[in-house]
Amino acid sequence: MTGAQQALCARHKARFTPPGEGDSLGVALPLRLGAPVHGQRYPPEPGASGWYVWTGDGDLADGEFRDVPVRQAAEIDPRLPRFLALPPGWRFTLTADREDVWFDPTLFEVSDNDA
Repeated sequence: MTGAQQALCARHKARFTPPGEGDSLGVALPLRLGAPVHGQRYPPEPGASGWYVWTGDGDLADGEFRDVPVRQAAEIDPRLPRFLALPPGWRFTLTADREDVWFDPTLFEVSDNDA
């Protein structure tokens, strides 16, 4: 998968930053079939890639996120692994016929409620 990840990063002029082999991602399970899939990467912490993935209509889902090993990302959605080497601050939205990828500097901001 590394080649596809590197190509995606190069296309978006993003630094290739794959998560660690033992890292996890936060996933709001279950992902709803046919709904847009969203992902955003915060700065990582030990054992956590910084990635959060959910389905729905927009902003970060309310609800319970579960830690899922990065190596199982393709089992959740086979399109996911290609995006996971984008560095912190990057987001994506996937639909049946479109993929959007962009940098969002607000992912580096921490509010008083998050601290």
